[in-house]
Amino acid sequence: MSLGIGDLDIGVSSSGMNTYKENLKTQILTTMSENLDTEYQNIVTAVDGGWVGVSCDRFKEQLQAEIDLIKSDLTAEYNDLDARLSELANYYYNQDENMIGE
Repeated sequence: MSLGIGDLDIGVSSSGMNTYKENLKTQILTTMSENLDTEYQNIVTAVDGGWVGVSCDRFKEQLQAEIDLIKSDLTAEYNDLDARLSELANYYYNQDENMIGE
């Protein structure tokens, strides 16, 4: 569904909204997660080159836990944003449906 009048640039497009949300998901979740994993491996490689012992193992475990927390927080933020965008789209659709009575 799309809403708009002529050349007015105010409106909403469900396909545009879905594309926007998928692009956000790719950038926020997929790309960030991949970058975090890559940088974690880079750090581990550097650390393993000169540090051994229990404290090294704890460092890597805690770093991984922080990365997992960041990913979890990013997912929660994306889900909140997704819900808000859906809410806004529904608001526009409902407004359009109720603009002129039968």
